[in-house]
Amino acid sequence: MLTWLAGLFSASPTEQVRVLEQRAPTFEERLQQIVDQSRGFREKSQAELDEFIDDVDSALGILERAIDVIDREELEARAVRVRTRLRKARTRAVNRRSVA
Repeated sequence: MLTWLAGLFSASPTEQVRVLEQRAPTFEERLQQIVDQSRGFREKSQAELDEFIDDVDSALGILERAIDVIDREELEARAVRVRTRLRKARTRAVNRRSVA
């Protein structure tokens, strides 16, 4: 379920913009889906349990990386740089889309 987020980080800026413009569920929405799926383990098949565990592992990995970033002292400066890079990437993608 959350593999799309991991793939998003490795995608090109143009692809990232395309994916985000499709209005994918937010991370919070995806976490809520995982919580909703956590009910009724007795009725779940082995494959469903495996998928659930993979989803939880993915979510935990994302949260742990986010916490690692937040704990860093240079967070504000890094956030400004990332925001600038994302805005530039979005502008390039929008310009490219306009030409096509």
